[in-house]
Amino acid sequence: MTVKECTGDCCREFPVCGMSMAQIIEIANGNKVDPDGAKLVAMLIPLDRVTGGQPLFTCRHWNAGTKRCMDYENRPGMCSDYPYYSGRCPTCGGSAS
Repeated sequence: MTVKECTGDCCREFPVCGMSMAQIIEIANGNKVDPDGAKLVAMLIPLDRVTGGQPLFTCRHWNAGTKRCMDYENRPGMCSDYPYYSGRCPTCGGSAS
């Protein structure tokens, strides 16, 4: 498979397990073991849209001009582990790094 250049669509807008921002904050505050919770809360910007019944978010580190993450080295697992199960991004064909 030929890998196209990453479009960053997975960072532009995405759901987080169907949770609202309030639910994500509640879980992150209760989980002192996982530092990704605080990273996740800090990076999420709720969008006023829903798809498939799930609230959508964008990332404050997403650069629409370059289509790149501005804090790539410090991404939480949610980002660095994507795509989770398929092994390939459905948009660009890339694999998890």
